[in-house]
Amino acid sequence: MKRIEYSPISKGVVQTEGSALRKQASGIGNPGQDTLSDRGGREDREDADSLDLEEQLVSALYLVQTKNEARERAQEISRETQGRGGQEAQRRSGARGGQEAQGRSRGRVSQETQGRSGARGGQEAQGRSGARAFQEPQRKGGLQGTSRESQGVSRERGGSQIGQDRAREGARQSQRRGQEPFNSREIQRKSQESSSSREPRRKSQDTESAQAARRSRQEAEAARRDRRRLETEWRKEVRPRKRRKKGNPAIVLIILAVFVLLAGGGGWLYVDSLAYKVCRVEAGVEVKPSDFLKKPDENAVFTGDSQNFDITEPGEYKVKVKSGLFTHGCKLIIEDTVAPQAQPVDMRVEKGSSCEAEQFVTDIVDATQVTVSYGLKPDFDTVGDQNVQIILTDKGGNQTTLEAKLTVFPQDSEPPQIIGATDLTIFVGDSVSYKKDVTVEDNNPEGVELSVDSSAVNLKEAGVYPVVYTATDAAGNTTSVTVNLTIKAREHGIDEVNALADQVLARILTPDMTLEQKARAIFDYNKSHIGYINNSDKSDWVKAAYEGLALGKGDCYVYACTAKLLLTRAEIPNMDIAKIPTETLHYWNLVDVGDGWYHFDTTPRVDHPVIYMWTDEKLMEYSKNHKNCHNYDHSAYPKVN
Repeated sequence: MKRIEYSPISKGVVQTEGSALRKQASGIGNPGQDTLSDRGGREDREDADSLDLEEQLVSALYLVQTKNEARERAQEISRETQGRGGQEAQRRSGARGGQEAQGRSRGRVSQETQGRSGARGGQEAQGRSGARAFQEPQRKGGLQGTSRESQGVSRERGGSQIGQDRAREGARQSQRRGQEPFNSREIQRKSQESSSSREPRRKSQDTESAQAARRSRQEAEAARRDRRRLETEWRKEVRPRKRRKKGNPAIVLIILAVFVLLAGGGGWLYVDSLAYKVCRVEAGVEVKPSDFLKKPDENAVFTGDSQNFDITEPGEYKVKVKSGLFTHGCKLIIEDTVAPQAQPVDMRVEKGSSCEAEQFVTDIVDATQVTVSYGLKPDFDTVGDQNVQIILTDKGGNQTTLEAKLTVFPQDSEPPQIIGATDLTIFVGDSVSYKKDVTVEDNNPEGVELSVDSSAVNLKEAGVYPVVYTATDAAGNTTSVTVNLTIKAREHGIDEVNALADQVLARILTPDMTLEQKARAIFDYNKSHIGYINNSDKSDWVKAAYEGLALGKGDCYVYACTAKLLLTRAEIPNMDIAKIPTETLHYWNLVDVGDGWYHFDTTPRVDHPVIYMWTDEKLMEYSKNHKNCHNYDHSAYPKVN
């Protein structure tokens, strides 16, 4: 037999070799044996419920050991029972053989049947009773030995009755088959004699069975007493400590505290995960509350206790963002990592004077305030050119270095000269360009300024008005020139001329025309209604337009002025343009119908060109091939397509 050796590992449970053997003999924990009384069973279940993990392990090991020993004991009892069953079967076989021989010698089928049935029924019942009396203690600890013995006796009596019934049934069947009649009383007597002959053997067998049953009951009773005593000792050792554990409120409080901490920590982690704790932005970038949230919320707001911040001021700011039910504490870090940008400007100064570093740069671009300083202060007392380093620094500490040129010239006492300032003559209602054809000359042209004072002029009344031209160079030298502007009254009033233009437009235009279609209609009207003559008064454009509309004749100036009036009344943007003065003069128009300026010349020419919406390139090509007939100062006019 292999014994499972182990050492107790549970606190409060002490097992000695004697107690282990007594538990093995009593069958505690063996599933195949009877349970305790109702009270003991309840206490056992309560103890089993209160076992901790270590004690359950000890119990499991103990059950395995007792189960193995119970199995070996059952096998020994089974082998002893089988030996007794073999002897009983041999005796039963001899008795059955004698009876069968006696029945055959007499030649009576009914008696043979009766003998076999009675003997078999009694002996089988006796054999079963004896075998079960030994086997039941093996399976259930002998607690039900007496019950099994009673059942065996009942089966034996039932077997005898069944044998008698089978004998009578055999006699009746033989009689029906035509066999010789038999005497039922004789058969009964024979059966009784056979039974009386078996009685001594039955009593001997009953005695042995009863003795085996008593031994089994005695062993079972001793096992129950040992088991109850050992279980009482077990409960005394284990149950008090377990009851103290179950009734300890500190463990419950600790578990509740841990649960509350875990639940609170989990909730805090969830809320904390909804927002960014730190948000970094570049200076100048707009900051919104939703920028701090991992899931954008347009309804999020900064709370009133948030720290005020300026996106142009780098620094750290503590803000609180409210989104839904939660308010998140966050940190805003405004950084300036982009260096400023600017354009360098070259400077000219007179010897002995100076200028600030800011004058060397223009178009400064940066999100924060920028300071401008010299890398090395220039020398303003040395005449000549020198490179100057200009440093731009923003509030983030980013720097950009630019280079500009400084020119220091000698002291200047010579004033500038004004060229082209002469008296002017216009008509009432006309506009005037005071600086047209006026220039300034100086020994140091850099930094020379020309100003015009026309505050005394009234363009709506005829008269003579002074116009003052003033030129100032970089050294502060100044020159002034005064000219007269003469304003004459018109022979034909502007209202009269406008009325004539409106009558013409009413005939040639319709409301659904586009600007381009209207311009083409005016171009065609001039070409077909004005005759060319090589003479006109070029002092009043209104008079020239009147001549074109009322008289229908004139030179290039009349054609251009008439087109100007009609285009203006049709609300088409236009502009006068003139050839650069040479031996001959020429005038035409510029028009814009929505996609830029084009050349518009209604004056007839010998080769009959249609100069309508010509590009500048096309007109210059034509002018080059015709003695520069349309050569003009491109800088004095807007860019032409």
